[in-house]
Amino acid sequence: MDDSALDDLILKLKDIEAVKFGTFKLKSGLTSPIYFDLRVIVSHPALLNQVAEFLHKRAEDAGAQFDCVCGVPYTALPLATIICSRKLYPMLLRRKEAKDYGMYLYIS
Repeated sequence: MDDSALDDLILKLKDIEAVKFGTFKLKSGLTSPIYFDLRVIVSHPALLNQVAEFLHKRAEDAGAQFDCVCGVPYTALPLATIICSRKLYPMLLRRKEAKDYGMYLYIS
């Protein structure tokens, strides 16, 4: 993705309020002048696809190799689904909450 395409993507994310500027306290306790709230992109399929493609490309460019992808709930699940379906990677699911019904899969 060239710089103008990246700028365009950032502006689209700002338009739907997925990128916010200000002072934000992060879960880590650090503060940041930028906050990404990608939960809103599920309502914008074209943008969701662009972000998924961008994330995958950045990881590949950094030398990442994939056997599978895990989308951590909840925001990353749609992104992982798109990446896995396009690139034919197996997808892993991770529950956020403990499950107390149905079948369990234990991996050790």
